[in-house]
Amino acid sequence: MTTFDIELYVSPGDGSAGGDGSSERPLAGLEAARDELRARRTPGQSAVVHVAAGHYRLETPLTFEPSDSATTYLADGHDVRVEGGLVLRDWTEVPVGDVVLWAADAPADRHIRSLFVDGERRARTRRPREGLFRVAHQDGLDLMRGSHETQYQGSDTFGFSPGDIEAYDALRDVEVVVPHYWIQERLPIAEVDLATSTVRCARRSVFALRDDISGSFANYYLENVREALGEVAGEWYYDRAAHRVLYVPRPGERRETFTATVPVLDELLLVHGEEDRPVTDLHFEGFTFAYTDWSLQRRTLSDSPGRLSDQIAYGSAPQAATDVTGALEFRHTTDSSLVNCVVEHVGGHAVSLEAGSSRIAVTHNTLRDLGGGGIAVTGGASEAAGLSRDNVLTDNEIVTGGRVFPAAVGILVRHSAGNTISHNHIHDLHYSGISCGWTWGYRDGVARDNVIEYNHIHDIGHGTMSDMGGVYLLGVQPGTVVRRNLIHGIQCANYGGWCVYLDEGSSHIVVEENVCFDASTQCLHQHYGRENTIRNNVFAFGARGLIAVTRAEEHVSFTLERNVLVSAGVPAIVGGTGAAHPYDVRLISDLNLFWDTRADTAMSGEGRVDATAPDEVLTPLSDDAWRAQGHDRHSVIGDVGLVLPGPDQAGGPSVSRERAAEIGFVMPDLTGVGPRSRPGKQ
Repeated sequence: MTTFDIELYVSPGDGSAGGDGSSERPLAGLEAARDELRARRTPGQSAVVHVAAGHYRLETPLTFEPSDSATTYLADGHDVRVEGGLVLRDWTEVPVGDVVLWAADAPADRHIRSLFVDGERRARTRRPREGLFRVAHQDGLDLMRGSHETQYQGSDTFGFSPGDIEAYDALRDVEVVVPHYWIQERLPIAEVDLATSTVRCARRSVFALRDDISGSFANYYLENVREALGEVAGEWYYDRAAHRVLYVPRPGERRETFTATVPVLDELLLVHGEEDRPVTDLHFEGFTFAYTDWSLQRRTLSDSPGRLSDQIAYGSAPQAATDVTGALEFRHTTDSSLVNCVVEHVGGHAVSLEAGSSRIAVTHNTLRDLGGGGIAVTGGASEAAGLSRDNVLTDNEIVTGGRVFPAAVGILVRHSAGNTISHNHIHDLHYSGISCGWTWGYRDGVARDNVIEYNHIHDIGHGTMSDMGGVYLLGVQPGTVVRRNLIHGIQCANYGGWCVYLDEGSSHIVVEENVCFDASTQCLHQHYGRENTIRNNVFAFGARGLIAVTRAEEHVSFTLERNVLVSAGVPAIVGGTGAAHPYDVRLISDLNLFWDTRADTAMSGEGRVDATAPDEVLTPLSDDAWRAQGHDRHSVIGDVGLVLPGPDQAGGPSVSRERAAEIGFVMPDLTGVGPRSRPGKQ
């Protein structure tokens, strides 16, 4: 049993009154406990703070610095909540046309962007009610030119179809929301010219206002439209001029007893050390952290591969919502932990481990209802620039993410090495489940030796974003392993819904013993990379093939051996979007087991993309011709008796042992996939 030099007790309060910190006379509020420790202890002393059940409402983020090290904050009870929200009461009736709304005063110093009722995130008003509008034109954008050529041709101005946008009363509070490519643009309106059906926005889009690879202009919708109030029960609008929230009541809700929570903070917990003096040995266990808002920050674009200017306020980060804040943020922090906590109802990421975050354990937590992603780890792009490494991100459930920033990732690890990402359950997000690496191409980077294993990743994408995956890898990453993961239900918007995605420069990575199925494009895609190993996996039922390769290079791109590949009427190995002929890609492929449940099996196929539609037309190639290239000479074609897991993971996965033995395939043992029970917990 751990012993501590100092033991304090805390109960809810405002910090202005309370006892001496004993169990009989606890301190009032978490800030009081922190400050008492700063005043009382001497260097080298450890402390534990027992936190009684109750709601601890914060008016400013709870901050910790190096002097707060060697402390464990332990929630004593099942309902210890640290919240950044304000409860709105005393609602009044406000008639608007034929509709009676409810109104409540809100803080005058906040632009309220989120509202929760009974723990449910409620939507702001929007137009259109169903579906999406489509940009009518963007000056200078030629849709006949390839998407890659025009990709960075962003704009703050576009044409709309008459009637789609109006001269709204609170025009500058309306936001144009554009989901396309692998990002979402959020563009506040600056002015509207009804005579020319043209809108100018206060921010510029990162990408051209086109529907990524399709031959159409982008889709969009409008959010926070006052004139849409009353159209849908449960929606709301923030009247910034009057500092009040307007709400459309749902049937059964009673104004006299109705309450709603609006966040008044963007962060709840800030643990900030210094580069040469980190916070260390700081632990939080058993808490629920809830209610933060989000804002339109000035977008930081340092991770962009080019073509963007730091002098322009863009409507989106270039990828993965990398600049979104975390409700709990650690920087220059080591040997610390967040265990058995809940983070919910937040506007950005749940947890951010920023530069200099190493040996931090984020384990056995539930992260849900997130505006952004679950856990975001960011180190420096070089070992001398705030290196983050050796973090343990395990046994978490990350669910219902990307509710404000759909490009966010369940677990994002950038410029960081030696991390363990395992036994997590990641589902119901709009972009990638796990993303790791983040140096484009073959440039030197610090990402290496990351282990991604035993994760259950499913129901990712929902047709919102393109170019995404269950596990997304980017850049040279020697020693990185992706193994024994169960990945399925990956659905993209127009293109690029992959279970495992080896993007630009992904090299020296091992992908083994995974079970991947039900992908809207392929189960695995390698854009380009060097000497990756793909072995002993099950890849099944990609809608446009099972494995895609895009770029032909002089070196060996990957080795594909002892895999089970089961398709349904499509070739197994195909060229990716815009790919060279698959014969031109240098790869080593052998001792695989192929089966097609609907047609004669084709080991390989040639992919083509029509300029005006994203659907690939796959033309099977001759198996004899494929083998003549030196591929799959010892591979086997035949029914493998594949059984895949059902919704409750029962009934699989399994394959015929006799058939698997023909190629030396061993069925991955996924009995431990997903979160494990904590020691001592049931």
